[in-house]
Amino acid sequence: MIKHWLQLIRFPNLIIIGLTQFSVQYGVLSKTFSVHQLGQQIDTLFFLKIMMLSIGTAAGGYIINDIADVAIDAINKPEKQIVSKKITLALAQKTYLITLIISVLIALSMPIPYWISLLIWLIPTILLWYYSKKWKQKVLIGNLVIAFLCAYTPTILFIMEKKGIDYLEKNHFPSFERLMIIFGTYVSMAFLTTLFREMIKDIEDMEGDKMGHCATLPIVYGLETARKMALGVGVFLMMILVLALVWKPNLFAIQFYILLIIFGMMLNTLIVLSRATTKSEFASLSKRAKWMMLTGLCYLFGFI
Repeated sequence: MIKHWLQLIRFPNLIIIGLTQFSVQYGVLSKTFSVHQLGQQIDTLFFLKIMMLSIGTAAGGYIINDIADVAIDAINKPEKQIVSKKITLALAQKTYLITLIISVLIALSMPIPYWISLLIWLIPTILLWYYSKKWKQKVLIGNLVIAFLCAYTPTILFIMEKKGIDYLEKNHFPSFERLMIIFGTYVSMAFLTTLFREMIKDIEDMEGDKMGHCATLPIVYGLETARKMALGVGVFLMMILVLALVWKPNLFAIQFYILLIIFGMMLNTLIVLSRATTKSEFASLSKRAKWMMLTGLCYLFGFI
């Protein structure tokens, strides 16, 4: 039973969210600020609340998504379906409501104005609700929402530390520039690899999505158009990586080689994508994209 609950909330993904924010806070921001003896707006307790809010919101998003996808999942992945097979629909709905309540309470307990904390919670919660109910069935909208939320996870911390970052820009520009390169590179990777993976998943799930009357990119414009657009996103990511590798590479050490590995992984994935034709091949490409996302997390680990 516990296994099914962990599958429902995508427990490994929640761990990744926590590790991402931990790496940004205590690897990138904390070390940069400490060099210049700058205090941080986010103390340990505040950070834990932000991380718990992010994880709770994501867990709720996974639950409402599975609730909305009961019929489609019965076609696309019947062997992996949790809601209605392992956990009743009514229980899943109650659990989603509990995650909402807990998330609101965490948001209201933050040491910042209520409207800001509620906004931090409301933006992803509303986006995830509309995604599960409407947007995931539309051309690219759902893909862009999920990609945005992946980039939003580390961005929250940079927004909260704006005061210190502004100080660096005015008084220690080299450190500010380094921080922005790290931030821009990771957020770009998070957004583009997620968008790439979501587009691949749409191709993989075409059969069930058609029966669910979805209007995703490959259904509306065809498999080849969807393939070309996914290839374009992959090429754009590679261009970002080249820019990061070429522009002041001495700012990084192990990160340079991690970016090089991600570049190679994407190049290989694009070659395979250009030839893929079967559902199993697209499923394999989706897993490759997931591994690229995990490798991107290693980029942040290098700063801890």
